[in-house]
Amino acid sequence: MSAREVSLEMRCEQESFMAKVGNGASVLILGMGLSGRAAARLAVNRGFTVLCVDEFEQVDRSGLDGIAIIAGWQTGDPLPAHDLIVTSPGISPDSGLGMAAAASEAPIVGELEFASAFTDAPILAVTGTNGKTTTTEMTKLIFGDDAIAAGNIGKPLSEVALEEWRGPVVLEASSFQLETIDSFAPVAAALLNISPDHLDRHASFAEYVSAKLAVFRNIPEPSNSIINSSLLDDWKRIIGKNRSPSTFSASENGSDAFFRDNRVVFKDIPIAPVDLSASRISGRHNVENFMAAVILASKILPLGALEEGILRLIREFRVSPHRQEVVAEVNGVRFINDSKATNPDSLFTALDVFGDDGNILLIAGGLDKNMDFSISRKRAATIRSAFLIGESAEKIRGEWEGEGVDCLLCASFELAIREASAMATTGDVVMLSPGCASMDMFTNYKERGDIFRNIILFSKGAIK
Repeated sequence: MSAREVSLEMRCEQESFMAKVGNGASVLILGMGLSGRAAARLAVNRGFTVLCVDEFEQVDRSGLDGIAIIAGWQTGDPLPAHDLIVTSPGISPDSGLGMAAAASEAPIVGELEFASAFTDAPILAVTGTNGKTTTTEMTKLIFGDDAIAAGNIGKPLSEVALEEWRGPVVLEASSFQLETIDSFAPVAAALLNISPDHLDRHASFAEYVSAKLAVFRNIPEPSNSIINSSLLDDWKRIIGKNRSPSTFSASENGSDAFFRDNRVVFKDIPIAPVDLSASRISGRHNVENFMAAVILASKILPLGALEEGILRLIREFRVSPHRQEVVAEVNGVRFINDSKATNPDSLFTALDVFGDDGNILLIAGGLDKNMDFSISRKRAATIRSAFLIGESAEKIRGEWEGEGVDCLLCASFELAIREASAMATTGDVVMLSPGCASMDMFTNYKERGDIFRNIILFSKGAIK
């Protein structure tokens, strides 16, 4: 059975919620971010009557001409009766809108599930705490122009469905999207890693893990479920012992894909070991991202096209902006923009990559998502000083000073950059790797990284 046929078979199951509401039903869209607006346009295109609701007074109405909108909704306001409710990823089940939706009698689906019912494009899903964007980009590179990226990267799946794209879709999926799925069924999915994150949204780490593993719920072929070997215990506990996924690891030679002598070996794909020594794919985390991307692509691509795609990936791969990005090297000091490190595990990965004996001048902190910042003594030893910002600064200092990390609370982001740069000497690394989300001080991690980059490159006073 081809990937397209598998996708069509899965689509029949995905449309189960449609049987409850029927064509021409009324749909309530909660949240007017990118995903919500795309879902609204798709719903109108498919003949539904649509009403959008958002808690913010000022909302983006672009592309929504003729669609009814309620802006400035407040907790306690009634939700209009509708046949179906579609929630955007940003709407927490515990929010006012989320609880109001749960109290209604209408079926509730997430944007991801809603969109997947209206596309027969074969979907390859990528999830995990860290590396989702990089792995999605790698997988897309293997396919070249024959695939598109969607979800958290690229465009919402509703937009893909609206455009009637029929080629492969490489979908970056967050726990916010996966916590609401029921019948969503990608052709294959990869889970890269799991570490505590978004505990301000999920009730517990166990709930967060369950949301991630939900991506495999409706994949009938076990080998099309692809996981890091370190997660096998979680797999057995939640999915079961009777299904064996494809595994990968940069350290476990017993995995279906493993790393040895700077080569990646794929046991179940009949290709020669892939030499990464001349590529820009470095660090254990990126090697594992590469493994996941290749196994994912192999579930759709014929062997010859897969080999061509791997060569293209090795030739063209570049680290994305804001992800361990080397901004400059001045007087022997490297400046690293790792603004996309929005949780402690990602920060610690950056310390492993760039850290030496006390050579890191680290800028960290930001929105507190109720995460654990406890640091190992080995990693603490790589930090000469930490310049802490944002609402989590005191919390991080409380956890790190006991391990001997010199911590300085900084009143502003720019001050942290200047203080770190002033202390740096030849051989040091000034690194923005916040370990936190950015929304307490910035619009998003991209704005945070752009400001860091601009100060380093254009402000004469930032660097000695």
